[in-house]
Amino acid sequence: MANEDYINQAVVNAFKILELFNENNIQYTSQEITDLLDISSSSGWRLVQTLEHIGYLRKDEDDKYSLGYKGLNFAKIILNSLEVRRVALPHLRELAEDLKLNVSLGILGKNEAIYIVRIPSPEIPDTNFHVGRRVPLHCTGLGKVLLAYQNEEVKNSIIENIEIKKLTQNTIATKDELKSNLEEVYKNGYAYDEEEFIENTSCLAMPIWNNSGEIEASISVSNRKLFRKQKMNLEENLERLSQTANKISHSLGYSLYNPI
Repeated sequence: MANEDYINQAVVNAFKILELFNENNIQYTSQEITDLLDISSSSGWRLVQTLEHIGYLRKDEDDKYSLGYKGLNFAKIILNSLEVRRVALPHLRELAEDLKLNVSLGILGKNEAIYIVRIPSPEIPDTNFHVGRRVPLHCTGLGKVLLAYQNEEVKNSIIENIEIKKLTQNTIATKDELKSNLEEVYKNGYAYDEEEFIENTSCLAMPIWNNSGEIEASISVSNRKLFRKQKMNLEENLERLSQTANKISHSLGYSLYNPI
């Protein structure tokens, strides 16, 4: 942890500006940015102008700012540096082709799950997910797996700090309910999300292990039940998902920790 005496607040505020943008908030005026950050208009304006000048923000004809394209450079570097993504990708493509379902790979972020691979099925319309999207831990298959297999100290700290939002009628409503569900996930070796995050969408997820025997990522398959006619075959998909998860884990060196 850096010594707070050496923290440059202007740099912190510049990154806070970039972090304001997400799937639901793609544009802001300069004044909206300074209001949200609770900083002076002059300081906020200078930061916005600087970020625009170097390409991390761009301004449209209505004087509203959105993220610039410069940040895409980092996205590519980060994704290509993730060994689990590189190792998993061919296996995930094969799984998507075999099952005709959406296939994803996620890692644990700060109290969220982050998608680092998303292979959509051409047979299931789905525009809700993409690489880089962050989703809740308490109501997604990926998220519950990533949380269930953390050590107790980390798990309890995350649960203490996350907000339990009820997104559908099936969403876990309390932290006690989440803890109970995570125990089931840990015992069963997989998580099943039945319309907990998005209505008409089911998700089945399992852990990916590294050479230290620790959870590295989570793999999932999901469908979107069109007019509630499509139902996930849990038993069939669980076996195929398990095979893929094991292949990826052993390619990451898990066999050194847990020999076949």
